[in-house]
Amino acid sequence: LSVLREQGIAGPCGGANYCPADVMTRSQMALFLIRGLMGGDTFTFPAAPYFSDVPPSHPQFRHIQKLRELGITSG
Repeated sequence: LSVLREQGIAGPCGGANYCPADVMTRSQMALFLIRGLMGGDTFTFPAAPYFSDVPPSHPQFRHIQKLRELGITSG
């Protein structure tokens, strides 16, 4: 868990807690996966939204776009 935190892939859920039993949303999983695969948040991604329910203003837009671009998800 320390490596995930140190690499900026995942952080605590509050204070010094990790909360392993918490529910993870699909957008949080996209962030987690893409940060792990791409080594952070610096990567290219398609600007035109793939999904009608994920506008460019969504906090994980870039990660969701990259997940689709890589063929990891289709929706």
